[in-house]
Amino acid sequence: MMIWRRALITSLVIAAPAAALITFTVDRMRARDLRITLERVVVSQVNDSVRERCESDPNWFLTGPLTGRPKRGEIVVFKTPPAAQARCGAGGTFVKRLIGLPGDKWEERNGFVYINGKRLDEPYIQPQRRDAFTRQEITIPKDRYFMMGDNRSSSCDSREWGSVPKENLIGKVFAVYWPPGRISIR
Repeated sequence: MMIWRRALITSLVIAAPAAALITFTVDRMRARDLRITLERVVVSQVNDSVRERCESDPNWFLTGPLTGRPKRGEIVVFKTPPAAQARCGAGGTFVKRLIGLPGDKWEERNGFVYINGKRLDEPYIQPQRRDAFTRQEITIPKDRYFMMGDNRSSSCDSREWGSVPKENLIGKVFAVYWPPGRISIR
């Protein structure tokens, strides 16, 4: 029993400084609509002005650099285009799901997303969070990405302020670390 205790204490002494170092070197954000659904992370808008209003649901996550080309369905951290401030009353750093890639034809029909004429399978969208809007087809420009929140009925996203330039992409969410009941790695 004594050996087990010593091993535990030694592990904590080594791990605590490492965890503190990691915590101070990664992006830490809280998301108002962060939810874990079937072990999938679904997120909506995040920025500094939301941080103080989300104390009842403080979800923190870690981001890492984008490696290679961003992929449809990834949850991405990015700087919003200037139109986000004008259209949504908030701008800065947001977290949304990447839905449309450069060159894609995007449209929404009765709340369902279509990419290049084919309905997108979105198991991460809860029925009560889907909107019922129909929006005409657009083509996503070269080096730009179309972002949408998973809480579609209240998300202010690319449907309102347009696509996001590639240079605005910061990273992708790879782990949720708070609250403990929602810890997950993507």
